Amino acid sequence: MNTTKNGASSGGTSKPSIVTPLPAVETGLVPRDWTIVKDELEGILNISGLDFQFCPRMDGDGVDTPGRDAGSRGWVPDWHWRINPGLLLARSRQAEAIGSLGLAKILLDAQNKGNDIIPKELRDKAYIVFPRTILHSFDGYDWFTYLRWKDGRWKLYPTMQGDHEFLCRARFIRLVKAAVSS
Repeated sequence: MNTTKNGASSGGTSKPSIVTPLPAVETGLVPRDWTIVKDELEGILNISGLDFQFCPRMDGDGVDTPGRDAGSRGWVPDWHWRINPGLLLARSRQAEAIGSLGLAKILLDAQNKGNDIIPKELRDKAYIVFPRTILHSFDGYDWFTYLRWKDGRWKLYPTMQGDHEFLCRARFIRLVKAAVSS
């Protein structure tokens, strides 16, 4: 059983699990020499009320065709097409997505205790995006984080932007039912 800052438990029970994500600075997940630009915490959450299925990809994103016309630069293959991180973050706001580094910490801690909060069917198929925390690296770039299934477990990675595969596999976390309290 994982305990959050306020003593609430998360994961591993059939009852609703109430959690309060920690601020990014308290998670131990911020790389050394990086700073926190934005950290929008979710508040109190019911872990059983999380939806991991929302994909931010929209028609017209250029991923349905073998390539796209880049105007004067000519044809650009899909493997080279990049997503503006601002676009992904704007879509997370439109979708009312949650996902702070504190929530990532809760999901990783639950995994380490043998509790599966992220649906098993997303393994090797999805990237779970955390758009509510933005980190600034020592070399001057802003990053958001995501979880990816690799080597038999979910692992946290930073990214500045993704390619077409990232957008097709990206999943935002959203609330269902009465999953948040004030």
